[in-house]
Amino acid sequence: MSHYSVEPADKPKALTGQTIKALRHAEVQGISRRRLLRTTIGAGFALWLLEVTAGTLGFLWPNLEGGFGGKVRIGFVSAEIGRHAVSWFLGSVLKHLDRERFEVFLYESADRQGDGEEREALTRLATAAVPIHGLSDEAARQRILADQIDVLVDTTACMRGSRLRLLARRCAPVQCHYIGFHGTTGVPALDWTIGDPVYTPPEFDPHLLERVWRLPRCFVAYRLPADLPAAQAPPADAPLTLGCFNNLIKVRDECLDLWAEVLRGLPEARLLLKDVRCRDLSDRKSTRLN
Repeated sequence: MSHYSVEPADKPKALTGQTIKALRHAEVQGISRRRLLRTTIGAGFALWLLEVTAGTLGFLWPNLEGGFGGKVRIGFVSAEIGRHAVSWFLGSVLKHLDRERFEVFLYESADRQGDGEEREALTRLATAAVPIHGLSDEAARQRILADQIDVLVDTTACMRGSRLRLLARRCAPVQCHYIGFHGTTGVPALDWTIGDPVYTPPEFDPHLLERVWRLPRCFVAYRLPADLPAAQAPPADAPLTLGCFNNLIKVRDECLDLWAEVLRGLPEARLLLKDVRCRDLSDRKSTRLN
């Protein structure tokens, strides 16, 4: 895709004092002052419009070095390149991107070197994997600009390892959020959030700063972990087990009330909660469904 600059085009410059002096005095070479004014303003506007148009084309047009219709460069800014739930969705996307049409750049905003094979499996699917967790926002932005990314995708939003301040500086012509956060990022520079008619129905639009790009199907594609044990049928006399393996910080009173209502309606069922915080006895005791 294109060589481009993300700096805004200059506005038309003010009329110079020399031009104003010419307008104040008699006609210039037989042109009336009114006509000269119209011509001057029209020429200035035309030059400004030409500059904006040229800048836009330079921003969006395919890279001439790769020929017209060159590969689209997609970048992912992510703190989850490794053993993380988000990677189990992101991996499917990376695996099935057409490499004849797309180049993929991973910008790692968290140090997950210790995740070993899980991280390496994702980085092998990319054209380049670039650690940016040690870079300032401006240094990371300059690196992304140098890679000439066409579409930049954030997967972290305001979670740990977030680089929303980086994306707020505008690093690519199109920026969007996918997977990691179920709500608006609140960043005007993010143009889109990816969803579907069920996950993000049209009535949600007023609550999102981003526009919604709705896929015609479920917006996520899940990849099973390689070490997942085989599913087994429960014993015939086992109770119905409901589960939530999520971060309990996200669970509010309204959610607990709903779970309690479900369990009252299913007195033989049980609810299994799994979270790293459940290691703490006080946290376990604080969660009660009455």
